[in-house]
Amino acid sequence: AAGRTVCSACTGNDLKKTMSTGNQTYPRYELNDLPCGLEREHGFLVTREEGERFSYESGDNHPLHCDARFSRERGYPDLLVHGMLVAARCSSFIARNFIGSHGILVSMSSDFRHPVYCGDELNWRGQVVSVNADVATIELRWQVTNSRGVVVQLGTACSLLSKRS
Repeated sequence: AAGRTVCSACTGNDLKKTMSTGNQTYPRYELNDLPCGLEREHGFLVTREEGERFSYESGDNHPLHCDARFSRERGYPDLLVHGMLVAARCSSFIARNFIGSHGILVSMSSDFRHPVYCGDELNWRGQVVSVNADVATIELRWQVTNSRGVVVQLGTACSLLSKRS
């Protein structure tokens, strides 16, 4: 788009290339691969650049997300990361670790429990809490904690998977 600066990771050409070549980080999971009780976790860092990009792309440029001085004047140590940015990262981890290339996320909810700041190291942990073989769905519960062990987000998700042939 003219007059717009976008990082190379966000250009349409890069996205099409990744999609057309088949992203190898999305294995094929089938219902029998994901038993009730299965847990997976993943650590990640939320960078200032990622927060800025999310503000721009979402249109949510509230000063708590974009103006560090404004945030500090209100008692926060730094810029607040959008809760929906963390939730979007959770959606990505669910897709890689529980849905794979042949399933779809049909619902997801997130509760924002504690602020997340740019530069926070976070840990996502999810668990299959139910499997319904009749309709080929799994339900997940997940949480995100920061490096101090504080739960910053809790959530649930439901995924539709393919049945093993």
